[in-house]
Amino acid sequence: MGSREWGVGNREQRSGNRDWGLLLESIACCQYAQLANNNPYSPFPIPHSLLPTPFYVFAAKGIGSHFERVNLMEYRNILFDLDGTLTDPYLGITNAVKYSLQKFNIEERNENTLRAIIGPPLETSFMEFYQFDANKTKTAIGYYREYYSEKGIYENKLYPDIDTILAKIRDAGKTLILATSKPAIFASKILEYFNIDKYFYDITGSNLDGTLVEKDEIIKFIMEKHDLKPETTIMIGDRKYDISGAHKNNIHSIAVMYGYGSKEELEQSKPTYFCENTADIWEIIR
Repeated sequence: MGSREWGVGNREQRSGNRDWGLLLESIACCQYAQLANNNPYSPFPIPHSLLPTPFYVFAAKGIGSHFERVNLMEYRNILFDLDGTLTDPYLGITNAVKYSLQKFNIEERNENTLRAIIGPPLETSFMEFYQFDANKTKTAIGYYREYYSEKGIYENKLYPDIDTILAKIRDAGKTLILATSKPAIFASKILEYFNIDKYFYDITGSNLDGTLVEKDEIIKFIMEKHDLKPETTIMIGDRKYDISGAHKNNIHSIAVMYGYGSKEELEQSKPTYFCENTADIWEIIR
Protein backbone atom coordinates (compact mmCIF):
# COMPACT_ATOMS: atom_id res chain seq x y z
CA MET A 1 0.00 0.00 0.00
CA GLY A 2 0.91 3.60 -0.17
CA SER A 3 2.00 5.49 2.88
CA ARG A 4 1.59 8.83 4.56
CA GLU A 5 4.37 10.86 6.00
CA TRP A 6 4.50 13.41 8.74
CA GLY A 7 7.11 16.14 8.34
CA VAL A 8 8.35 19.47 9.57
CA GLY A 9 8.85 22.75 7.76
CA ASN A 10 7.10 23.66 4.54
CA ARG A 11 6.66 21.58 1.40
CA GLU A 12 9.36 23.47 -0.52
CA GLN A 13 11.90 22.55 2.13
CA ARG A 14 11.17 18.85 1.78
CA SER A 15 13.37 17.14 -0.77
CA GLY A 16 15.66 14.21 -1.31
CA ASN A 17 15.37 10.77 0.11
CA ARG A 18 12.45 10.51 2.54
CA ASP A 19 13.51 7.23 4.04
CA TRP A 20 14.96 8.13 7.41
CA GLY A 21 14.73 4.62 8.82
CA LEU A 22 18.36 4.47 9.90
CA LEU A 23 18.05 7.79 11.66
CA LEU A 24 14.92 6.81 13.55
CA GLU A 25 16.39 3.46 14.48
CA SER A 26 19.17 5.23 16.31
CA ILE A 27 17.24 8.13 17.79
CA ALA A 28 14.23 7.63 20.03
CA CYS A 29 11.04 9.00 18.52
CA CYS A 30 10.39 11.29 21.43
CA GLN A 31 13.88 12.75 21.22
CA TYR A 32 13.56 13.33 17.50
CA ALA A 33 10.18 14.97 17.98
CA GLN A 34 11.68 17.32 20.53
CA LEU A 35 14.56 18.16 18.19
CA ALA A 36 12.18 18.93 15.34
CA ASN A 37 9.92 20.92 17.62
CA ASN A 38 12.84 23.11 18.62
CA ASN A 39 13.77 23.64 14.99
CA PRO A 40 10.65 24.43 12.94
CA TYR A 41 12.74 24.75 9.77
CA SER A 42 14.19 21.27 9.94
CA PRO A 43 13.75 19.47 6.57
CA PHE A 44 13.59 16.00 8.09
CA PRO A 45 10.31 14.15 7.43
CA ILE A 46 9.13 11.35 9.68
CA PRO A 47 7.76 8.34 7.76
CA HIS A 48 4.70 7.18 9.72
CA SER A 49 5.48 3.54 9.02
CA LEU A 50 8.60 3.88 11.16
CA LEU A 51 6.85 5.33 14.18
CA PRO A 52 4.83 3.62 16.91
CA THR A 53 1.10 3.94 16.25
CA PRO A 54 0.33 6.34 19.14
CA PHE A 55 2.71 8.81 17.50
CA TYR A 56 0.78 9.05 14.24
CA VAL A 57 -1.65 11.74 15.28
CA PHE A 58 0.68 13.56 17.64
CA ALA A 59 -1.04 16.88 16.95
CA ALA A 60 -3.94 15.56 19.00
CA LYS A 61 -1.58 14.95 21.91
CA GLY A 62 0.04 18.35 21.71
CA ILE A 63 3.39 17.00 20.53
CA GLY A 64 5.47 18.88 18.01
CA SER A 65 3.45 22.00 17.30
CA HIS A 66 5.56 22.76 14.21
CA PHE A 67 4.88 19.46 12.48
CA GLU A 68 2.85 19.44 9.28
CA ARG A 69 1.13 16.49 7.70
CA VAL A 70 1.81 15.62 4.07
CA ASN A 71 -0.64 13.49 2.08
CA LEU A 72 1.17 11.01 -0.14
CA MET A 73 -1.91 8.85 -0.59
CA GLU A 74 -5.53 9.87 -0.87
CA TYR A 75 -8.32 7.98 0.83
CA ARG A 76 -11.40 8.00 -1.39
CA ASN A 77 -13.63 5.48 0.36
CA ILE A 78 -14.37 6.20 4.03
CA LEU A 79 -16.03 3.44 6.05
CA PHE A 80 -17.54 4.54 9.36
CA ASP A 81 -18.59 2.51 12.35
CA LEU A 82 -21.73 3.84 14.06
CA ASP A 83 -21.89 3.22 17.81
CA GLY A 84 -19.02 4.91 19.63
CA THR A 85 -17.79 6.59 16.45
CA LEU A 86 -20.60 8.72 15.02
CA THR A 87 -23.02 8.52 17.93
CA ASP A 88 -22.87 7.91 21.66
CA PRO A 89 -25.50 5.18 22.19
CA TYR A 90 -24.72 4.43 25.83
CA LEU A 91 -28.14 5.08 27.36
CA GLY A 92 -30.17 3.30 24.71
CA ILE A 93 -28.01 0.19 24.47
CA THR A 94 -27.47 -0.27 28.20
CA ASN A 95 -31.16 0.22 28.97
CA ALA A 96 -32.04 -2.36 26.33
CA VAL A 97 -29.48 -4.81 27.73
CA LYS A 98 -30.80 -4.33 31.27
CA TYR A 99 -34.37 -4.84 30.02
CA SER A 100 -33.36 -8.08 28.33
CA LEU A 101 -31.41 -9.42 31.29
CA GLN A 102 -34.25 -8.69 33.68
CA LYS A 103 -36.29 -11.23 31.76
CA PHE A 104 -33.76 -13.80 33.02
CA ASN A 105 -33.76 -12.35 36.55
CA ILE A 106 -30.31 -10.84 36.04
CA GLU A 107 -29.60 -7.35 37.38
CA GLU A 108 -26.55 -5.88 35.67
CA ARG A 109 -25.03 -2.95 37.57
CA ASN A 110 -21.41 -3.21 36.46
CA GLU A 111 -20.77 -0.16 34.30
CA ASN A 112 -17.59 -1.63 32.84
CA THR A 113 -19.50 -4.66 31.58
CA LEU A 114 -22.24 -2.51 30.12
CA ARG A 115 -19.71 -0.31 28.31
CA ALA A 116 -17.93 -3.37 26.91
CA ILE A 117 -21.17 -4.56 25.33
CA ILE A 118 -21.24 -1.49 23.07
CA GLY A 119 -19.54 -2.35 19.80
CA PRO A 120 -19.36 -6.11 19.26
CA PRO A 121 -22.32 -8.17 17.98
CA LEU A 122 -24.97 -8.75 20.66
CA GLU A 123 -24.63 -12.48 20.21
CA THR A 124 -20.98 -12.26 21.18
CA SER A 125 -21.72 -10.13 24.25
CA PHE A 126 -24.51 -12.31 25.69
CA MET A 127 -22.42 -15.44 25.24
CA GLU A 128 -19.19 -13.94 26.55
CA PHE A 129 -20.48 -12.02 29.56
CA TYR A 130 -23.43 -14.18 30.63
CA GLN A 131 -22.51 -17.61 29.24
CA PHE A 132 -25.80 -17.89 27.35
CA ASP A 133 -26.09 -20.75 24.90
CA ALA A 134 -27.30 -20.19 21.33
CA ASN A 135 -31.02 -20.55 22.10
CA LYS A 136 -30.88 -18.36 25.19
CA THR A 137 -28.88 -15.76 23.30
CA LYS A 138 -31.48 -15.66 20.53
CA THR A 139 -34.22 -15.09 23.11
CA ALA A 140 -32.18 -12.39 24.86
CA ILE A 141 -31.62 -10.55 21.58
CA GLY A 142 -35.37 -10.66 20.98
CA TYR A 143 -36.04 -9.00 24.35
CA TYR A 144 -33.29 -6.47 23.67
CA ARG A 145 -34.94 -5.47 20.40
CA GLU A 146 -38.32 -5.06 22.09
CA TYR A 147 -36.92 -2.16 24.08
CA TYR A 148 -34.39 -0.87 21.60
CA SER A 149 -36.71 -0.61 18.60
CA GLU A 150 -39.21 1.52 20.52
CA LYS A 151 -37.10 3.57 22.95
CA GLY A 152 -33.40 2.75 22.94
CA ILE A 153 -32.80 3.70 19.35
CA TYR A 154 -33.59 7.32 20.23
CA GLU A 155 -31.69 7.36 23.55
CA ASN A 156 -28.65 8.40 21.58
CA LYS A 157 -26.66 11.50 20.64
CA LEU A 158 -24.18 12.63 18.01
CA TYR A 159 -20.59 13.22 19.02
CA PRO A 160 -19.45 16.86 18.76
CA ASP A 161 -19.01 18.23 15.22
CA ILE A 162 -19.77 14.91 13.51
CA ASP A 163 -22.28 16.58 11.18
CA THR A 164 -19.64 19.12 10.12
CA ILE A 165 -16.95 16.46 9.60
CA LEU A 166 -19.24 14.32 7.46
CA ALA A 167 -20.20 17.34 5.35
CA LYS A 168 -16.53 18.16 4.75
CA ILE A 169 -15.75 14.61 3.70
CA ARG A 170 -18.68 14.45 1.30
CA ASP A 171 -17.94 17.89 -0.14
CA ALA A 172 -14.36 16.79 -0.76
CA GLY A 173 -15.76 14.23 -3.19
CA LYS A 174 -15.12 11.18 -1.04
CA THR A 175 -17.51 8.25 -0.67
CA LEU A 176 -18.89 7.60 2.81
CA ILE A 177 -20.26 4.18 3.68
CA LEU A 178 -21.59 3.02 7.04
CA ALA A 179 -20.13 -0.29 8.23
CA THR A 180 -21.83 -1.40 11.44
CA SER A 181 -22.62 -4.65 13.23
CA LYS A 182 -25.93 -3.10 14.25
CA PRO A 183 -28.87 -4.34 12.13
CA ALA A 184 -29.10 -2.20 9.01
CA ILE A 185 -32.76 -1.39 9.69
CA PHE A 186 -31.85 0.27 13.02
CA ALA A 187 -28.73 1.94 11.63
CA SER A 188 -30.74 3.57 8.85
CA LYS A 189 -33.28 4.92 11.33
CA ILE A 190 -30.53 6.41 13.50
CA LEU A 191 -28.87 8.20 10.59
CA GLU A 192 -32.25 9.54 9.47
CA TYR A 193 -33.11 10.63 13.02
CA PHE A 194 -29.95 12.74 13.20
CA ASN A 195 -30.30 13.86 9.56
CA ILE A 196 -26.88 12.55 8.59
CA ASP A 197 -28.09 9.84 6.20
CA LYS A 198 -27.71 12.40 3.40
CA TYR A 199 -23.92 12.10 3.65
CA PHE A 200 -23.77 8.34 3.09
CA TYR A 201 -23.61 6.59 -0.25
CA ASP A 202 -24.57 3.28 1.34
CA ILE A 203 -25.52 1.86 4.73
CA THR A 204 -24.39 -1.67 5.52
CA GLY A 205 -25.26 -3.45 8.74
CA SER A 206 -26.07 -6.92 9.99
CA ASN A 207 -29.20 -8.84 9.10
CA LEU A 208 -31.94 -9.53 11.65
CA ASP A 209 -31.47 -13.27 11.09
CA GLY A 210 -28.01 -13.06 12.66
CA THR A 211 -25.97 -13.10 9.46
CA LEU A 212 -23.36 -10.57 8.36
CA VAL A 213 -22.54 -9.53 11.93
CA GLU A 214 -18.73 -9.73 12.11
CA LYS A 215 -16.95 -6.53 11.13
CA ASP A 216 -14.48 -8.22 8.79
CA GLU A 217 -17.41 -9.81 6.91
CA ILE A 218 -19.17 -6.46 6.68
CA ILE A 219 -16.08 -4.71 5.31
CA LYS A 220 -15.50 -7.51 2.81
CA PHE A 221 -19.12 -7.31 1.68
CA ILE A 222 -18.87 -3.55 1.17
CA MET A 223 -15.60 -3.75 -0.75
CA GLU A 224 -16.90 -6.46 -3.07
CA LYS A 225 -20.27 -4.78 -3.58
CA HIS A 226 -18.73 -1.44 -4.57
CA ASP A 227 -15.47 -2.79 -6.03
CA LEU A 228 -13.37 -0.67 -3.68
CA LYS A 229 -9.59 -0.58 -3.89
CA PRO A 230 -7.88 -1.41 -0.57
CA GLU A 231 -5.22 1.27 -1.02
CA THR A 232 -7.82 4.07 -1.17
CA THR A 233 -10.15 2.71 1.53
CA ILE A 234 -10.02 3.31 5.29
CA MET A 235 -12.11 2.06 8.22
CA ILE A 236 -12.90 4.33 11.19
CA GLY A 237 -14.09 2.87 14.48
CA ASP A 238 -13.74 2.77 18.24
CA ARG A 239 -13.31 -0.94 19.01
CA LYS A 240 -10.79 -3.64 18.21
CA TYR A 241 -13.37 -5.30 15.98
CA ASP A 242 -13.22 -2.35 13.59
CA ILE A 243 -9.44 -2.42 13.44
CA SER A 244 -9.10 -6.20 13.09
CA GLY A 245 -11.76 -6.11 10.39
CA ALA A 246 -9.67 -3.57 8.52
CA HIS A 247 -6.52 -5.68 8.92
CA LYS A 248 -8.28 -8.77 7.55
CA ASN A 249 -9.32 -6.81 4.47
CA ASN A 250 -5.91 -5.18 3.96
CA ILE A 251 -7.09 -1.60 4.43
CA HIS A 252 -5.93 1.21 6.70
CA SER A 253 -7.80 2.13 9.86
CA ILE A 254 -8.39 4.95 12.33
CA ALA A 255 -9.05 4.15 15.98
CA VAL A 256 -11.06 6.90 17.68
CA MET A 257 -10.22 7.28 21.35
CA TYR A 258 -13.43 9.01 22.41
CA GLY A 259 -15.61 5.91 21.98
CA TYR A 260 -15.91 2.68 23.96
CA GLY A 261 -12.65 0.90 23.27
CA SER A 262 -10.00 1.25 25.95
CA LYS A 263 -6.59 2.68 25.15
CA GLU A 264 -5.01 -0.72 25.81
CA GLU A 265 -7.49 -2.50 23.55
CA LEU A 266 -6.93 -0.10 20.67
CA GLU A 267 -3.14 -0.02 21.01
CA GLN A 268 -3.03 -3.81 20.92
CA SER A 269 -5.18 -3.86 17.77
CA LYS A 270 -2.56 -1.72 15.97
CA PRO A 271 -4.58 0.74 13.86
CA THR A 272 -2.90 2.87 11.22
CA TYR A 273 -3.84 6.05 13.08
CA PHE A 274 -5.27 7.23 16.40
CA CYS A 275 -7.70 10.12 16.84
CA GLU A 276 -8.45 11.69 20.20
CA ASN A 277 -11.41 13.75 18.94
CA THR A 278 -13.67 14.04 15.93
CA ALA A 279 -11.72 16.92 14.39
CA ASP A 280 -8.67 14.68 13.97
CA ILE A 281 -10.62 12.44 11.57
CA TRP A 282 -10.74 15.20 8.97
CA GLU A 283 -7.07 16.03 9.50
CA ILE A 284 -6.13 12.49 8.50
CA ILE A 285 -8.40 11.81 5.53
CA ARG A 286 -8.76 15.27 3.97
